[in-house]
Amino acid sequence: HNLKTARFSGNVRATYANLKISCDELAVTYDDKGAILSLRANGKVEVGRGDAVARADSARLDARQGLLILEGKPTIVQGPHRIEGARIAVDLESGRLEVMEAKGTFKIGKGGH
Repeated sequence: HNLKTARFSGNVRATYANLKISCDELAVTYDDKGAILSLRANGKVEVGRGDAVARADSARLDARQGLLILEGKPTIVQGPHRIEGARIAVDLESGRLEVMEAKGTFKIGKGGH
C-alpha cells in the first residue's frame, strides 16, 4: 500500500462521516485509492456529532476500526450529561464510550410517564 498523508494547520475544520471536526492541526492518512484510513487532530480539538460535543487536546480516528480516541483532558458533553477521563474511546458504529479514569455528571430522569 502507498500511504499518503495530507497535513492542514491553522483554524482547521473538517467533516468525516457524520462528525464535524475542528482543531489547530490535522493530518489525514489515505491509501492509493484516496480512501481515508486515519485522521489525527491536535490542539483545541472539538468533535461534534448530533447534539454531542467532544473536546480534547488530541484525537485520532481509525477509519478501519471505526474508533475515535480522545486524549489530553478529553470531555464529552451531551445536553445535561458530561463525562471526562484520562482517555475516551468512541465506537462510531454503536456510539459506545470506553472511558479511562472516568468522572462525570448525568441527569437521571424522574421516572413515570
